[in-house]
Amino acid sequence: NEVYAEIVAAARRANPGIAARVLRWSFAGRRLLFLSFAIAVYEIFAADDRADALGVVMAGSNGGMVAGIPCGPGFPPCVALGAFLGGALAGARVGA
Repeated sequence: NEVYAEIVAAARRANPGIAARVLRWSFAGRRLLFLSFAIAVYEIFAADDRADALGVVMAGSNGGMVAGIPCGPGFPPCVALGAFLGGALAGARVGA
């Protein structure tokens, strides 16, 4: 029982190394979100047909959201793949 009690007590203690990494990655994630928003705005305003460009950008972001549902927000490769596929499918539709 002492071993189990120690396991439960250890689960309550914070790991400073992990906490520092999470803080660093969350800060980097916010910057990456701002960068992707800035690129999307640039792509829309630099396009000849802004309505089609908006559709491609929105399809990519919606593809990422839809892919995040089954995978969960903790698995970024799935969300990135969904965003890529959504944007590619919308781009193929616009180009056709």
